[in-house]
Amino acid sequence: MNMTKAKRGVQRALSPKRDRADLEQNWRLRLYGRISGGQVESYLAMLNEIWSGRSKMFDGLSEQQLKNGVTKLAEIPNWVGFYQLSLVQLIAYMLVESGFKDELLRAAQSDDPISVVTSLIESLPEEAPEGSKAIPAAFAMIGNLDSISRYSRSINDLLRDAREKQDVGAIFKALSVDSYISTLPAIQVVMRMGQMAGDGSFAEVVFKAIRGPHKKRQVYETLRWAEYLLRDQGAFLACSQDDIHDLIVNRLHLYDDDTKKKDSKKALFMLFRKWQKEAGN
Repeated sequence: MNMTKAKRGVQRALSPKRDRADLEQNWRLRLYGRISGGQVESYLAMLNEIWSGRSKMFDGLSEQQLKNGVTKLAEIPNWVGFYQLSLVQLIAYMLVESGFKDELLRAAQSDDPISVVTSLIESLPEEAPEGSKAIPAAFAMIGNLDSISRYSRSINDLLRDAREKQDVGAIFKALSVDSYISTLPAIQVVMRMGQMAGDGSFAEVVFKAIRGPHKKRQVYETLRWAEYLLRDQGAFLACSQDDIHDLIVNRLHLYDDDTKKKDSKKALFMLFRKWQKEAGN
């Protein structure tokens, strides 16, 4: 599979041809930075579907079903490598691995690529094709969504900050949402060195992080994903607060309007500034 060519096709498919009149009448075609309203809507639908599956994964299972589930999950290849992809790249990768490569490439030639991509997202199969890497990619997606809903940064962001900014705390934040991060060679080496030296202090910090972040950190999941997508794609630099408020409140219905919340725009952007500060922006 030529992933580079496929990714270029995905990028073209997700960059709609825009007519000025359509932009005024159809918010889905309007660009917010490098992302359209329709893309935000479609991506959030996909992310919510994945998140819903994560939430129901272990609901109502018997002890035997849990054992069978563990056996099945243990067969899934390690997904840590997928954290090298940005959130948008991972979405595109999952569509390709779910068998939609040709459809995505054809969408690049469509007059309405947003509708095409939206229908593809809605058509994602319950079971991934044989030999597909969509399942480990989905687990990486769950980790990223968990991370954004708690820290306003994806695991990709956290690992990059640890690598480029020497932000050791970012590693432990990543560990707190996905214990598989502990399989990274650098972490394993430090743990083994401590084991050999009889110093378990690093391992203790790792295992403490793996217990997970405080539950109160997880609020407004879908809104945080929307804010992240818009921030990641430059919307806050390219658009006015009125434009973004209109998208979030009136189009996507992710936050209360002025009839339910006093000065909705001010309250919304106070939340956004809080999250952006957490992310180091």
